[in-house]
Amino acid sequence: MANLSDLHQLTRVHYERAQQSLKSLAQQEALIRAELQRLSEQERAANANAPDNASMRAIGADVIWLGWVGRSKAQLNIALAQILAQKEHHLARVRTAYGKVLVTRQLAENAARDRSHARSKAQLETAQETALWRSLEK
Repeated sequence: MANLSDLHQLTRVHYERAQQSLKSLAQQEALIRAELQRLSEQERAANANAPDNASMRAIGADVIWLGWVGRSKAQLNIALAQILAQKEHHLARVRTAYGKVLVTRQLAENAARDRSHARSKAQLETAQETALWRSLEK
């Protein structure tokens, strides 16, 4: 019984670590998505002001700006794709770890119930034997 309880605790710790790892990846994903959103907003603002930026167009700064934005978005999208792939892998690990937690908890509960039933059965047999001996003594 103690081994099952220890095993359950161990699987819970493993599950919690897997959850923390997944949480960290979700935070990284949120940061990348926020950065992509910020870049898109800057690009929209620059496009809204495009008629006013004739001087920027004259020296080619608008092309450089758009190239930089495009490269930055591409890099962020690659990073996001990598994070999402890792997240999917970790999600599978979290599901597996949670399943193990459920199984070990059920095993520990079943073992405790079996032990309780065995104890009750032993007490009943002892009471019956005692009652039998007392009835024979009379």
